[in-house]
Amino acid sequence: MLLQEKMKNLKFSPNERIVLDFIIDKQELIEEYSTTMIAEETYTSPSILVRISKKLGFNGWNEWKRTFLKEVAYLQTNFQDIDANTPFTHRDPMMNIASKITQLHIESAKDTLALIRHDSL
Repeated sequence: MLLQEKMKNLKFSPNERIVLDFIIDKQELIEEYSTTMIAEETYTSPSILVRISKKLGFNGWNEWKRTFLKEVAYLQTNFQDIDANTPFTHRDPMMNIASKITQLHIESAKDTLALIRHDSL
């Protein structure tokens, strides 16, 4: 499960949810923020960020932040036009569904190729 999906789906306190919504809204801009800056922007305390990172299975804020930023960069360079979790709806015409599935296959193949390392082959 992607980190952003965990952030949206796990149960958090109302204050933690405010911080998570802020982070999800800012995405890659979070790189410039410290725990204190985020706490000030969300009217919470810096310790909430540490608590959130622990709930998500990380040792601390810095580890979580690095992982989050890597995921954001990955998602922005891959699967840009289609949400891989819900690529289409029941309202989409059949040809749009076929096109989205094709595009998803192409993007998945490109993503797989980008992850392959010569030495591992």
